[in-house]
Amino acid sequence: MSNGTFCDGGYIPDCTAGETFQCVGSMPYCIMNGSPVGAARTPNCISPSCNTSGSYCSSGAVPDCGAGETFSCLNNTPCCHDNTTHQCRIPLCVGSSSSSGSSSGGSSSSSSGGSSSSSSGSSSSSSSGGSSSSSSSGGGGGPRIFGGNGFNPISIEILSSPKLPKIFKLPALSSDLQSKVGYAINGSNPSFEIKLSDSIDPASVVSIELKDFTSGSIYKRLPFTISEIAGKSDRYILTVSLPDINNPGETRFALNLSEGKAFIGALNIFNPPSKVKVLKGNRGKQISKPIISRVLVNKNNQTVTLTVKGANFIGKAFSFSDKDSTKFVVSPENLSNTIVTILPSSLNAQIKETSVSTSGDIIKITLTVSDESDLTETTLILSTPLGTASKQIFINP
Repeated sequence: MSNGTFCDGGYIPDCTAGETFQCVGSMPYCIMNGSPVGAARTPNCISPSCNTSGSYCSSGAVPDCGAGETFSCLNNTPCCHDNTTHQCRIPLCVGSSSSSGSSSGGSSSSSSGGSSSSSSGSSSSSSSGGSSSSSSSGGGGGPRIFGGNGFNPISIEILSSPKLPKIFKLPALSSDLQSKVGYAINGSNPSFEIKLSDSIDPASVVSIELKDFTSGSIYKRLPFTISEIAGKSDRYILTVSLPDINNPGETRFALNLSEGKAFIGALNIFNPPSKVKVLKGNRGKQISKPIISRVLVNKNNQTVTLTVKGANFIGKAFSFSDKDSTKFVVSPENLSNTIVTILPSSLNAQIKETSVSTSGDIIKITLTVSDESDLTETTLILSTPLGTASKQIFINP
């Protein structure tokens, strides 16, 4: 109900001052005030009073303060106090059986289940914070895939990401994260080769959610496809349409299964330049994200030629605006500035030459593939400084 009586026993929704409680249909939400897309999250039930024992959470739940935080009450306000930065955040309530985990953990969850796609693009939001905990129920909020303000341990290895233009500087990562984090451009359509801790039926993946590490915003029901890689029971090709998020950088995403389980992965998302121009006559022409419309495939032994029709492909030279300056980029002689990735990696595709038509509507790609591979279903990924486009193609043996 709109007055918050979905909580019982004297507890109330944990909506903050920047949120408004509302029931949409039969589901309770804390809706972010002023959000143009109605960003929302499912509330937990808390007590209007607070004490250091943490009993402000409803029965069976505890504050989600992490190992580096201490729970306290300041003027009757619950607080997860960061022992290093001495900053305070309002905790969420999670199940008392949940265990705290780091945002870059390495444990895995298992499930079983084959080919599916889902689409939609609404988003919801939760409050910001830096700790993490395992998924659990909190009050009347139901399961929390990402666990409070933080994240569950990573259980998806991203074996291959789209190759990106060199204007994007990849962050330095610890050795335990290097094989787990994927890279993508904000608002693009990338594909990844992923490894799960257990084999699943792709059809059992019912939805994908993305959580922004900085603000805590959750983007739900992202359009996606997931397919098996022949001969690899635990490896899959995942293609997802990413939203334009407000705080690119470190994110987590969840593959939600029909049986209620989930796998968690990590993405580092880059903002594209504000403007990209290609040479058009004596003047620069501003372009947008790449689009793949159609792919023609010609194979001669181990040499494959792809003729890709679409829009906004970039040839040998382009300029881009970076803050207050404009920079120019020129590619090597036999390659364009539209970067090509072919998945799965077991195809051992080697890009030999790429050329883009003057109009930017056609790119011709010459590559070689392994003579030992019998794969026919592959994924073509094209990246420019403005985004990434993916398309499934078939290469006959």
